[in-house]
Amino acid sequence: MGWRAVFRRSPLNTFAAFATVFKVLQFSMLSLWWLADEWDVPQISKIPTTHLLLGVGLVGVGQTLNVSMYNAIGKKGVYYGEKLGSKVPWCTSFPFSVVSHPQYVGSVLSIWGVFALLYAQGPATLCVVATYWTGLYLVTGLIEHCL
Repeated sequence: MGWRAVFRRSPLNTFAAFATVFKVLQFSMLSLWWLADEWDVPQISKIPTTHLLLGVGLVGVGQTLNVSMYNAIGKKGVYYGEKLGSKVPWCTSFPFSVVSHPQYVGSVLSIWGVFALLYAQGPATLCVVATYWTGLYLVTGLIEHCL
């Protein structure tokens, strides 16, 4: 059975599985990049207090938006169920009452929160990675908004 047959049989679950694999690859590549260049393992005691507060705050708000969005619209809503043939009711409650794209905003806040936590101990190019990922979420949000 080819990938097209699997996708036709269960498009939502297939798309969700691909999204999960790509997210694991994304974070694995970051970890391998960090380890390959032999940077030290980050130590909480070396994180400046302002970076710690900012980073934890941004990750906390970001993940609150992500979890709340999943709770509000479920798997079908998160993984484009409407575009894959599932009925997804329109949601206007939290977190959609706060931002129109809570998953993207939450992810970007989390990225910059992790950046704030690792900045003092990580490579200078970490900012490039955070900016690149932010750009990907912006482009994806624009595409989703326009389609």
